[in-house]
Amino acid sequence: MRRALFIALLLAASMTQAQELDIFDINDFVDPRDLGATITPQGWLACPCQRLLVSRLMAGGVADYVDVLRPTSSDVLFAHLATSYYTGRWQLNFKATRFDSSGVGGEVPTWKYGAQAGRYFTMGGGNNPATLRAQVNASKTEYRRRLGPTKAFGSVYDTEIGFEVDTSVSILGRPFVTSLVFLQDRPAGELSDGSPPFERRRLTLLHRLPRLTLAGVKIDASIAGGMYQFKFPAIANPTTAQQPATRWAKATVLPALELTSPSIPKLDLRFHVRYEPIVQQMPRNAAGGQGWQTTQQIALFIDRAVFAKAF
Repeated sequence: MRRALFIALLLAASMTQAQELDIFDINDFVDPRDLGATITPQGWLACPCQRLLVSRLMAGGVADYVDVLRPTSSDVLFAHLATSYYTGRWQLNFKATRFDSSGVGGEVPTWKYGAQAGRYFTMGGGNNPATLRAQVNASKTEYRRRLGPTKAFGSVYDTEIGFEVDTSVSILGRPFVTSLVFLQDRPAGELSDGSPPFERRRLTLLHRLPRLTLAGVKIDASIAGGMYQFKFPAIANPTTAQQPATRWAKATVLPALELTSPSIPKLDLRFHVRYEPIVQQMPRNAAGGQGWQTTQQIALFIDRAVFAKAF
């Protein structure tokens, strides 16, 4: 049992940061072969495998926080709990995040909850095929905003659904993980300036480079790019009956670099510094021009495996 627990903790410690969403979210891709799965002569994954339950806590702060590709111009503190259960070729995740912001106007969330279900496959033939994971994502986000004629504070919720495909290919013995992510959210309520909410659709391609280690410090880098479409609802207008819905799309590029300290003995505690600027193409203005906007997002946080058990 001690050996199984050690394996679980090792897997938890090897996960890298690089999700398409929050700067502190984890990449929880674990190849079933690391849990004992074998490859059949047809190139498929076969179990029995170890089942693995891992729960990790992250806490820290983010300067110039970007909320799902939307700059908030706010600094935030956060606590994030991510729990993953691996059984055979299946994976289930649950995530919860609490925010405390220095900003105003309700553009920074107070809570985020997410659930994911994924299944692993193999791609290609041979004795060492690439591993693929297809995953469905659903999340709910709470914002505190001034609502109604009295402008009293109340809660509104964004609901998001999406689909993600991850592939892991070994090149010269080094893993290269690439993710294709589609997400769509349906905001509720109105924004702090009284304007109506808008739907967002995002298609992102994210590539994680192999991890490097220098003097015990882990170095992870990634690059993401995609196109994000915003759909504004029609707005009633007393002079023109109704304005038509407005649609526009913008390109976004997210490079990222993260440094992770060695684990502190007996505490299983690591420190992370992650720099992830977001470069976005702005929509065309009335004069027909368009430009680029850069937000310098940086995070400092700790993480610890609060529970890990292999069955």
